[in-house]
Amino acid sequence: MTSKPDRLAVQRREKLEHIKARGINPYPNTYHRTHTAQEAVTALKQSEESGQTTHPVVSVAGRIMARRGMGKIAFFDLRDGSGKIQILFGDVLNKDLVELSKELDIGDIIGATGRLSAPGVANRLSLRVSSLSCPSHWNRSPKNGMD
Repeated sequence: MTSKPDRLAVQRREKLEHIKARGINPYPNTYHRTHTAQEAVTALKQSEESGQTTHPVVSVAGRIMARRGMGKIAFFDLRDGSGKIQILFGDVLNKDLVELSKELDIGDIIGATGRLSAPGVANRLSLRVSSLSCPSHWNRSPKNGMD
């Protein structure tokens, strides 16, 4: 029987292979972030105050701190040095991205681009993900650090 750290390491490697099989480089050389989490919140507030009917498209990057699956959609909390922003994956937006989101774990560092949406029922604004980058999909073994 394998230990829990060994099972986790095997699971992480399998997820990494699934990401690679989708043609995504899990370790890209660069990622262009247009806004920090706090700047994205400010941009949405400014667009609402100016009466714009479409909200801005932004690119943010950070560490996944939480994930909540709700049927055909999933919410992730993404944290960077300025704060936290909620990102949304949904079937209506892009089914492939919903499937890819299942390969991501808490602690992964990702980049997400999409249109900001106004706060909903939970009074939290969301970034509706239209594209995703994995600047650092960690392939870490809990037992011995980095492989």
